[in-house]
Amino acid sequence: LIGFDISGACLSIGGNTVVRGKNAEGKLWRVGIQHPRKHDKLLGIVRTTEASVVTSGDYERFFVDRAGVTYHHILDPKTGYPSCSGIISSTVMHEDSLVADALSTTLFVSGLERGLSILAHFPSAKVVLVDKEHHLYISQTGEQSFEAFDKASVTILSPTNKGELICYG
Repeated sequence: LIGFDISGACLSIGGNTVVRGKNAEGKLWRVGIQHPRKHDKLLGIVRTTEASVVTSGDYERFFVDRAGVTYHHILDPKTGYPSCSGIISSTVMHEDSLVADALSTTLFVSGLERGLSILAHFPSAKVVLVDKEHHLYISQTGEQSFEAFDKASVTILSPTNKGELICYG
């Protein structure tokens, strides 16, 4: 796109969206984050530019066996089975697409507690996590970029002086 002198673009492939520049109205791009259990609803929107927005979740690629057990496609490397970390959707915004993609999957598999310690190593990442009770956890860095449609179920994750993260909400 840069080689063709395109100043603004939004490319979306599945759960990966890359935005550059601003939209046709000269404003930040708006990227919707799908509700993981209500496919016709959004959790909220992200306003951003010059970033990748990547979501990993258990709700797009899955199957249900004869016993009614659901298996999704994101495997826990420790067990070889679908991850059951308590996180059902993990969205990461980062200027580097590879970092956003890897971190989104890592946070999904790691769960909230382990994920927070990992997230402390990526201070510029903006994160929205959804747990199995549909509660949203938003990194402090992402608080200004993400507009949640259900503000009653939001916890802001804030870094401490020691690089740890604590929850407010």
